[in-house]
Amino acid sequence: MDIHTNNIERPLGFYNNLRNYFDTEAATYFSEQVNHQKLRIDSDDFSYRIINHWEKNGLLLNLRPDGKGWRRYSVIDLLWINIIGSLRKFGFSIESLKSLRRFISLPVEGENFNTLELLTYYTGKVLSQKLQTFILVFSNGSMDIMNNSEYQEATSEVGINNHIKINLNNILKKIFDDVNLEPVLEEMMELTPNEIYLLANARTGNYEYINIQITEHSGLTYGPDDIKKNFIELIDVINNEKFRSISIKVQGKDLISI
Repeated sequence: MDIHTNNIERPLGFYNNLRNYFDTEAATYFSEQVNHQKLRIDSDDFSYRIINHWEKNGLLLNLRPDGKGWRRYSVIDLLWINIIGSLRKFGFSIESLKSLRRFISLPVEGENFNTLELLTYYTGKVLSQKLQTFILVFSNGSMDIMNNSEYQEATSEVGINNHIKINLNNILKKIFDDVNLEPVLEEMMELTPNEIYLLANARTGNYEYINIQITEHSGLTYGPDDIKKNFIELIDVINNEKFRSISIKVQGKDLISI
């Protein structure tokens, strides 16, 4: 059976951390959100002729039954379409893109997840912490994703093969055009899966309410009406540990607490 080929030597514990992340309810909920096909594509960037051409060549993740019906895309679909668009500008052929499309669905060697799921994980990290993150595409038809700290460590200590580097933050800024995703270069703190879920949804306003229990007898409840103000206050509460518990309710999902 074909497997994912590693181009980058990851630090000890990297894959163990990913296994622990993917085993959580919060990770499952977040994956369902960013893979839910409800968005339309901006025709100014990609014409219907181009999308039809890519679909007929089997490049797209979102395939309509028999090519019929209105197209709706998930966040991950739109990330992939923008990756294709960037690589076409670099001169990637349709056949090379087909090879890459096959690769991203292969399981990572020794693991139960693939590169598409890795992309979902890093999307959560960007939306929660704004970490500067790159999609790396290699000449052998493979792809990997790394944040800035991981990339600097990989290039300075062991080196990596020649590759094209695509800015994940910039693509997400196009999808979430009203959300501030100006990148942070260094990871400030290690987040739990529940914290990634909380902050990613809080930053994008994708929640029904957020409850903060401050003391035994006092607390706050945020709705999504004033996303920017709520998020700034939420970060202050978390950074200064001004809470006993925090929970977030996203439509269609159970309450998640940190």
